[in-house]
Amino acid sequence: MPTQEEIATLKAQWNGDPCWDIEYTEGFEEHEEELREYREQMEETWKKKRQAKIQAKATELSCSRALAEYILHLEYELDKIRASIE
Repeated sequence: MPTQEEIATLKAQWNGDPCWDIEYTEGFEEHEEELREYREQMEETWKKKRQAKIQAKATELSCSRALAEYILHLEYELDKIRASIE
């Protein structure tokens, strides 16, 4: 049975790369419900932060949320291109 420290480590690792459903991590089956709730909570937190960022950009540019979201996406893509060049 994983310790609370191991669960905290798993959560930290997942936060760094949330590309899997944390609640199905092998060896943590007994904590599936806790880990599902954690994933859902983090996804909601990230969604709210993203929506706030979109709204801030829309307010800054006096434009629609859709346009602000598109601009943020373009900025993100440009940052990736710059990073690959360097």
